[in-house]
Amino acid sequence: MARYEQIDLGLMLMDRQLLDATERRCGKVDDVEIGAEDRRSSPQARVDALVSGPGTWSSGNRGPLAWLFARIAGSGVVRIPWDDVEEIEHAAIKLRRGAPELGLGKGDDRAAQWLRRAPRS
Repeated sequence: MARYEQIDLGLMLMDRQLLDATERRCGKVDDVEIGAEDRRSSPQARVDALVSGPGTWSSGNRGPLAWLFARIAGSGVVRIPWDDVEEIEHAAIKLRRGAPELGLGKGDDRAAQWLRRAPRS
């Protein structure tokens, strides 16, 4: 009988900084999609995607003000296919593609536009 290593995906993936292919910080992991490989004798779980975005904050137990932050930041949710994960480091997860290509970093882009127009910027 094969032995499988047990891993804690919460510790390994959740809340890690996402870095795109250019090392740009483009969000954090807010959720993980789990699927199952179809093996008749013994189904195996697999990570299908990482999920990021303020739309995930209103679900689950994120604290008393999470719904407010989600309301202000928007309801966007980005699904990052597992195939786009290049490397998992201690504090970050490196992605194979750029943030714009994956639909990440839109909040930072909006904030940068606002800051450019602000006085004394």
